[in-house]
Amino acid sequence: MAIVTAMIPAGFGPEKKARFISETKNALCEAFDLIPMAISLWVQEYEPENMCPDAAKKRVLIVYTTEGKPDEQKNKVGQLFDQVCGDIFGEQKGDTFVIFKEHPNSNVCARGVLKTMDPKPPINPYRSQQ
Repeated sequence: MAIVTAMIPAGFGPEKKARFISETKNALCEAFDLIPMAISLWVQEYEPENMCPDAAKKRVLIVYTTEGKPDEQKNKVGQLFDQVCGDIFGEQKGDTFVIFKEHPNSNVCARGVLKTMDPKPPINPYRSQQ
C-alpha cells in the first residue's frame, strides 16, 4: 500500500496532469510490485506566488508506505519518477525529488480499524503473488 502526494507548479493542462497521475501510479506499481488498487495518488498544484523560485523548478513525490521497502525498490521509484517527469513535462521537467515516509501497521487505521487489530485480512497487494 502507498498513499502518495505529488507537488508540482500549477499551469499544466488537464490532459498532461491526467497522464502524469496515470504514469506516476504505474511507476509506483512497477517499482513496489503493487496492484493499482494499492496506490492512492493526489496532485497538489502551487501557484508561482505561493512558492519560492527554487521550488518552482522541483517536482516532488511524497510516498507514505509500510516500513521495510528495500532500497532497490525506493531507488527504482526515484528513477521511474524522474523518467515520467521527463516524458510528460519535457523541458519543464525540473529537478525530481522523492521522499519516503515509512510506517509500521500499528500507525495506520483503515476503515476505522487499526491495521494490527483488523480481523478482516487485507487484500494481497502484490502483483507477483496474484
